[in-house]
Amino acid sequence: MEPISAFSPDGLLFEVYILRENRLEKIDSISLRTLTPEDAFSWFDRFLFSTKELVPTSQDIVKRFGPRSPVFVSSFQKLRHMFNQSRDNPSVKVKFEEWDKLLSKVYGGSVASDELFLRHTYLSILVKLIAYLALFMERPKHKDEFFSILEGEAFRQRGFQNLAESDFFTWVLSSPLLNNAHGLLRGLAQHLSAYDLSKINEDLLKELYQQLVDPETRHDLGEFYTPDWLAELTLRQAFLTLLAAPGLSYSSLSAYSASKGSMELP
Repeated sequence: MEPISAFSPDGLLFEVYILRENRLEKIDSISLRTLTPEDAFSWFDRFLFSTKELVPTSQDIVKRFGPRSPVFVSSFQKLRHMFNQSRDNPSVKVKFEEWDKLLSKVYGGSVASDELFLRHTYLSILVKLIAYLALFMERPKHKDEFFSILEGEAFRQRGFQNLAESDFFTWVLSSPLLNNAHGLLRGLAQHLSAYDLSKINEDLLKELYQQLVDPETRHDLGEFYTPDWLAELTLRQAFLTLLAAPGLSYSSLSAYSASKGSMELP
């Protein structure tokens, strides 16, 4: 993470700055007058990452990796620098253009921007690292291990054939960017090590995605996150509709669901 400076004029108000393009930019502030001790500790720990073995939650992921977090600000700054450095690289141009074409095909027109591409890149990298750390409970040690995570080879070697692959967002692995990419990946993995990822019991990324891709952009893309309660209600209603179909019974559907490792039927 880039160097961060904290300034407290009275010991109660804290302001946080990051050096960006040779200028200090304020990224967050806090007043201890308005926070409980628990919230104040959580705020400071976003910068210090002193707590270990945290139970991961979607809310905490947003605090530590969301758009107002020092991790995101620093990572996004690195990604922007890398993209500006390599945007004329033929491989990078192809990945950006193919990503743009796919979005245009799905949504009926171009909605692409550098900002959205870099936010998608950040999210894709973070998702693959979380998946690797949660599945194998070990941090990669060497540069090639980090790169194989992004390209999916690290998963295929352990029997997960279709979990991850080289995609639009592996542009960060173009030759001139490898050292920068390694530093970015290593830093994110280090910050994720604050969590005990064996204790994941919810969708960690839904809140993060909604924070990273602003509501106006998601509206343009036609994206709306379905609340858990609505998804569950829809599935239960579909199940009841199936039960009413001739020749189907609860026992046959339940047996089929169990054989496929699907959701538990009501």
